[in-house]
Amino acid sequence: MRNNTFIKAVLKSPLHSMFSSSIMLITYTGVCSGREYTVPVNYIVGDYAGQTLLVTSRRERVWWRNFRSARPVSLHLRGVVRPAQAVTLGSEASTRVGLEEIFRLYPRYARFFKLSVNRNGEPDPKRLAEMSTKMVVVRFCLTDPENC
Repeated sequence: MRNNTFIKAVLKSPLHSMFSSSIMLITYTGVCSGREYTVPVNYIVGDYAGQTLLVTSRRERVWWRNFRSARPVSLHLRGVVRPAQAVTLGSEASTRVGLEEIFRLYPRYARFFKLSVNRNGEPDPKRLAEMSTKMVVVRFCLTDPENC
């Protein structure tokens, strides 16, 4: 995401509502470096209770690799800092399931990926399979981290 410094500053300010309905800050410790990182990401709510958030990323990015196994993170979400557990759905099969979940919950989100969704809310299977090779889905659990 471009202009990270600006986005980070706004999300940490009283003006966070300009972006915080779809962008959050993730703070985590790098697995290899041991350094703390804070990155802004677009998210969607993955359940109706609002306790699971889903983030997509291109595979060539590196930040998501810190969550190949479930790890604790801190989320700056809608103006509030909250602990969470993050895990990457990294295999092509699990990525496909995660993407299907996203497009079932938010069919309009498919247009950002140039993906068609039929009247039943099912995404084009050929395009979805292609996307699963180029993307990952990271799941953030705000409650019940054991089952993330």
